[in-house]
Amino acid sequence: QTYASNMVQLAAGDRLIIYSDGVEVAFSADQDINCGQWKQELIDRAGMSTEEMLVDFARRLDHECGSLQPKDDLTMIVVEIN
Repeated sequence: QTYASNMVQLAAGDRLIIYSDGVEVAFSADQDINCGQWKQELIDRAGMSTEEMLVDFARRLDHECGSLQPKDDLTMIVVEIN
């Protein structure tokens, strides 16, 4: 598979969010992945601290798919630039 590459200059206050495809799958209904929904969930939490954002997003994931029976692995790493 060929992927495009880009360079981005991060500044103080920016966050880099790295996630597994399980985050997208968690917001899917019958294998129809709604990519926009989970992205909007993160955008809605942009004003929170990184810790608050992750805790609140995890609560939302629990509501969406249940943490005890996820459809796929769920991994998210957030790098905050100071």
